[in-house]
Amino acid sequence: MQKTQLPFKALFEQIISDLVGEQCVALAGLSNSGKSTLMRALASPQAKAEYSQRRKRNGALVYVDCNRAVAISAQAFYEVVIRSLLEQLNKQMNAKLSSSLREHHQSVTEAETAFSASLSFNLALTDLCEQLGSDLCLLIDEFDEIYTALDDRALLNLRALRDRFSEQLLYVTATIRNLTELRGYKYDDEFAEIFMQASYMMPLMEDKEAKTLIETLELPGMDPERLAICLKLGGGHPGLLKAVAKVFSSSPEAQQGDPAIIVGKEPQPRAECLKIW
Repeated sequence: MQKTQLPFKALFEQIISDLVGEQCVALAGLSNSGKSTLMRALASPQAKAEYSQRRKRNGALVYVDCNRAVAISAQAFYEVVIRSLLEQLNKQMNAKLSSSLREHHQSVTEAETAFSASLSFNLALTDLCEQLGSDLCLLIDEFDEIYTALDDRALLNLRALRDRFSEQLLYVTATIRNLTELRGYKYDDEFAEIFMQASYMMPLMEDKEAKTLIETLELPGMDPERLAICLKLGGGHPGLLKAVAKVFSSSPEAQQGDPAIIVGKEPQPRAECLKIW
């Protein structure tokens, strides 16, 4: 299998090591800091191959984008998780398991009570853990709003599933703030406890990674001098780096005068700085 350049290589390797060691992982980082890029990389064929090689058994690493949830509720969360499983594991499931999972998805979608939705979700994950024949890792991205909206019982159910299938079921979450901060320290959140040994802040990109990112944009006029300025002003933050690179690529006067002042007048870099501040 041809290897691709993975983002945030050191953190990527650390997360794979944690998962191989049966440890759930929590990522936190500012908007546009690369969380989603890293989470998608963890669902790549290269990541799955590395996990399987080190774990000595197969692993299904499934990306779940909570922005695709139709509402901010437990039921909507259950639905988008099962929908993601159906989309990404279709070829790995036999006909019986696939049919069962589709039935659970329909039950969650049509559930009129929180109890019914929760029961169908629990049964869906139970069927997968018992019949899939591989480990299951849910890569839960953009989790902030739904996490704060889930009631304690829903989180306890997620914790109970993890405890029951501790050698097979793993979670990786990506949020802007730490899980404990999102719900407030006054909460006794047993779900957040399972991430205590592997919680990481998103790092800044190294120059080599930043150069690769700019190259993927295929911007015209990005000569070595402009690239050096972009790396300096971008500071390793992916969102700001892209915004700065687009300014210097499109502006013929970009290398005249103070680059920081030129960039500071543009709306997109300013917007990225506001997100950071």
